[in-house]
Amino acid sequence: RAWSAAIGALQDQGVVISDQDRAGGVLRGARGPVGVTAIVRTRADGRVQVEFNTTGTASDPALVERISESYNRRMGR
Repeated sequence: RAWSAAIGALQDQGVVISDQDRAGGVLRGARGPVGVTAIVRTRADGRVQVEFNTTGTASDPALVERISESYNRRMGR
């Protein structure tokens, strides 16, 4: 469920996904000049941790925050 929510959150914010490695838990893409990476990991206690990172954010410094908000909505939070 977290993997699908991460993909959807990126797409909600106009990120074009260029690489999906589900086994490794990594999504990569871009929105214009901004590179985006999502990492989905299962922690030792069984909970899922999702981390979003951006590079080249000068043109859109709030993108990672909007992606996180989209992810939380998709997860029902």
